[in-house]
Amino acid sequence: MKNPPNPLVRKLAWAVAIKLLLLTAIWWFFLADQKVEVDAERASHHLLMRPITDSSKEQGHDF
Repeated sequence: MKNPPNPLVRKLAWAVAIKLLLLTAIWWFFLADQKVEVDAERASHHLLMRPITDSSKEQGHDF
């Protein structure tokens, strides 16, 4: 005869299932319709042609 599952495991499984449903609902209501248009030319310029400045270099800290 098979042993019934541990009650803690069953409760945790329900908690995970409910959280997944809630996260899916939040995504669906707030983020599903958000669109970001990306211009390929501007993105490539930003990623490849950006000059290195002093502010982007790692600076030492006095601790």
